[in-house]
Amino acid sequence: MNRDSYVEIFHRFFESLPRQGPGDDRYTELLFKMLTDLPSEPKIADMGCGTGAQTLVLAQAGGDFWF
Repeated sequence: MNRDSYVEIFHRFFESLPRQGPGDDRYTELLFKMLTDLPSEPKIADMGCGTGAQTLVLAQAGGDFWF
């Protein structure tokens, strides 16, 4: 099997998942709340990594987003 075949299999496996990494909404919220030294409405940038599932959670938790 060549490199392109492995890349295609990798993408096919991950494209249907709600996240392309570990964790879930609960962990995202927990970690956000642990950041106690943030301003009241911290600026958060989603740099286009993954599906953006954590972006929605952080927005609901009080983050101010710019894209």
